Amino acid sequence: MLGNIGGSPQKRIEVAKQLGATWYRPEAVQLAGEAKCEDCDAATAAGLKLVLVVRNSSALNKPSAPVSDATAFQQKLKAALERYKPAIVVVENEPEDQKNFAGTPEEYALEVKAACDVAHAMNIKCTDGGLSSPAIAGVVLDEVWKRDQLQAADFGIKTEIVRAKGTGSSFQVLGRSTGNDPKVQEAIMKATGSYIEKHRAEIDRSRAFLLAGASANPDYANFHWYELRPEEVTTVLDILGRLNKRQPMSDEIGQTEDRAFETTEKLRLLVEAGVRPIIWNGVDGKDKVGLVDKNGNLKTNGRAFQNAAQKLASE
Repeated sequence: MLGNIGGSPQKRIEVAKQLGATWYRPEAVQLAGEAKCEDCDAATAAGLKLVLVVRNSSALNKPSAPVSDATAFQQKLKAALERYKPAIVVVENEPEDQKNFAGTPEEYALEVKAACDVAHAMNIKCTDGGLSSPAIAGVVLDEVWKRDQLQAADFGIKTEIVRAKGTGSSFQVLGRSTGNDPKVQEAIMKATGSYIEKHRAEIDRSRAFLLAGASANPDYANFHWYELRPEEVTTVLDILGRLNKRQPMSDEIGQTEDRAFETTEKLRLLVEAGVRPIIWNGVDGKDKVGLVDKNGNLKTNGRAFQNAAQKLASE
């Protein structure tokens, strides 16, 4: 993902190739607007496979409306897919966020089903829009809490989704030995339960959208992930697999800090876990750290990604 880099599409594609990418996610196609993709032709010409996000909106900064005319929606989508020929079409982006999608989970399921029917008829893979990183983290936390509260507390603290005062470290790792400070453990457990209770409505809404997308016959279980501690992505994949029994993919992976080690480890663990494809957010954004600066020059994280991609390609 390199949409915020200025200049021509060719410049962004050159950066993607420099990073060692084989997939590319351009800016979303707005089906209720001009339905154009500025970078698609350049990406395809360079041999990159396209993950194309489509939205039932007229502009990037407007929420998508629920589909009111399925036939018209499918006709617009078919025209876009015939024009740009993506490998995978992604239906909406983080639909649980009302700033992105102004509808219910049930309405979202209908849109995913309508889109996937068109894509599958054209031998194109199709998937849901993926929950945001905080949203999937909340669902994972809640699901793990139901079966193992200590593990849930550990997950919440490690990823810094849950913050507990007085623990001495935001990365306090809970063990199961009797040597742990019971006051620290009590504080973390209490904070975890409080977080879940406070965010109950958001968690339930996010789960409903995840299940809605999964019910509409997609090819993948899509998710987004930016949280710290790369090893915790395995917990995310475990819960995602329980709720959406399809091959995992991510059309938005990234970081919140400039940590090269995290870049390498997160990419390695995702590959080892069978996540395909993995689309990395290459540019800075709100609370997000990219791989390149606004001019496309590689940063520390970018060099780490480039080295990891080269190593993976050689293997």
